[in-house]
Amino acid sequence: MSKEQKLPRGVAKIWFEKTNLGGPGGQHRNKSENDRIAHAVLTDPALIEHFGAKQATAQSRGRSAAQNEKIAELALREKIAQAWTVIEQATREEKRKRNLAKRKEPRGAKERRISEKKQRGRIKRLRQEPRDW
Repeated sequence: MSKEQKLPRGVAKIWFEKTNLGGPGGQHRNKSENDRIAHAVLTDPALIEHFGAKQATAQSRGRSAAQNEKIAELALREKIAQAWTVIEQATREEKRKRNLAKRKEPRGAKERRISEKKQRGRIKRLRQEPRDW
């Protein structure tokens, strides 16, 4: 992890693992361990609910281990930032729904709604065929 960057919100630790992810590239690709997996330990309950206790991202696009570490770290940070966006949006939705459920309809609005319903019922009754009893 870059020394100057601080950890994202809800992350206790980020570390990297060397690996060989395989794929095309011949002998050099098969014997070099430039691929990196960035791991993060999550501490925030909302993030843990979204991802689980740990999150990882693998990268092998760069030509060196250092490049792949940077790419993996950026991808991991982006993934966590997107998760926070989703979590915050869901939280706002929940709050809005709670507030709507708590809110009492104003008296004027209720009277208007009921009078409109009565008017609609009168119109429908006028359209009906007269009953012969």
